[in-house]
Amino acid sequence: MRQLSAASSTNLAPDYAGHPGPQQHHQQQQHQQQQQQPPFDAYGDNFGAKRMRKPVQRRTVDYTSSLVRYAQARMWQRDARDRFTLQPTAAAVLDMLPSVAYPDNPSTSFAGKFVHSSINKNRCSINCVVVS
Repeated sequence: MRQLSAASSTNLAPDYAGHPGPQQHHQQQQHQQQQQQPPFDAYGDNFGAKRMRKPVQRRTVDYTSSLVRYAQARMWQRDARDRFTLQPTAAAVLDMLPSVAYPDNPSTSFAGKFVHSSINKNRCSINCVVVS
C-alpha cells in the first residue's frame, strides 16, 4: 500500500478548480439551504400564499314549505274558484305555491328575473332564478 504524503492531504485546497474544497462545499450547502426556504410570508399567518376564507353562513332554501302549504290547501279546494289570488307584491312571495298548484296560470312556471349563476363542487353551473 502506498502512504499518502503531506501534499496530498484532504485539508489542503486542491490544485484543480473542478473539485470544491471542504470550505467551499460547506458554503454551497448553506447557499442551497437558503434557496430552499419557503417564500416570505407577507401576511404573517403561516399560510404562505393561501389565504383562509372567511366563514360565511350559507343561505338555505326551504322548498318543502310551499309543498306542505299546497297539500294543506288542496284538501279544502274543490276547484279553481276556491284558490286565492296571488297579489303582485313582494310580500306575496311567501304565499306562493308550487307551479303545479296553478294549472290555469302558466305564468307561474317561468322565471321573470335572472338572479345569479351558482357553481357547485363539480364546477357545473346551476342557474338560480326568482319568480317575479
